Amino acid sequence: MEELRSLGELRGRGVPQLENRDGRDFTVAATHEEAAVELAKDRIQSYRDLDTCFYQIGRKFRDDHARKGLIRAKEFTMMDAYSFHASHEDLEERYDGFLEAYRRVFDRLGLSYSVVAADNGSMGGTDSHEFIAESEAGSDTYMKCDSCEYGTKDLSVEVCDGCGASLRQVDGIEIGHCFDLGTRYSESMGLEFAREDGGLDHVLMASYGIGVSRVIAAVIEQNHDDRGIDWNSEVSAFDVSIVLAHHGDEARNEARRVHNELEESGLDVLLYDGQRSVGERFAESDLLGIGLKVVVGNTFLEDGELELETRSEETTRCSMRNLMVEVRKLI
Repeated sequence: MEELRSLGELRGRGVPQLENRDGRDFTVAATHEEAAVELAKDRIQSYRDLDTCFYQIGRKFRDDHARKGLIRAKEFTMMDAYSFHASHEDLEERYDGFLEAYRRVFDRLGLSYSVVAADNGSMGGTDSHEFIAESEAGSDTYMKCDSCEYGTKDLSVEVCDGCGASLRQVDGIEIGHCFDLGTRYSESMGLEFAREDGGLDHVLMASYGIGVSRVIAAVIEQNHDDRGIDWNSEVSAFDVSIVLAHHGDEARNEARRVHNELEESGLDVLLYDGQRSVGERFAESDLLGIGLKVVVGNTFLEDGELELETRSEETTRCSMRNLMVEVRKLI
């Protein structure tokens, strides 16, 4: 459609273009505002159909210079959502709801981030907010407040507009973005709805995105040491690793008993009982970013005491009877 073509051209060179065998032009969209409007045309006729929201999680493609691994790639995973509204009040309520939901997501992931008022750029519209995670590997430079979530890309600002604290200049990774698009797309593509009084208005629209791949990269950038990734409990594939520090069938059977007890309590547990050396088992547990190791070794076979070791190498000893109590304290 001509509307889609003109809007796509406004996005700049970051949108991959291709031609099929019939000579027809195609665009591999980086986001899907236009497609969401086309979908909304079939579902929104009157004010009774508003407000509504579509979302998807999938792969995106961008004709960009790939660098810094997952932070900027030509192919990436993204959650994008599009909301449609009859009034500015309804749009603002949904927009604020997405901002709060994104805060909860990033807080659970343990990220240090700022919410930065941003320019809508080629997306159009009236308002937007970026979520930027602090990282030296990031390509965004901004002023960050350490006392609240405030941030700004105006590098001349030295005092926080939210709490009055001093700001510092840092680099960061954009991990989420919310756009108040107004009627930019609905006017261009003819998306209207019938008001309660029978008149017609253009639908108001907002879009939202989380760069899932970038979020993982940001978590790693903020949580690692010289031994590898240090996942927090919300991200790690495993809550506990069991390291068999003794060769022999008796130790192996006891390790499996520990594994079963922890797993039956609802924890995700990784058991190292293969042919690797003890040192390799410890190193691999650290490399995978598992925060707690339960060591089954000589002490357990002789005295019945397990050794619990945290990522920071703090150790605790406990009996099998008290295992769950001690593990729950440490994870």
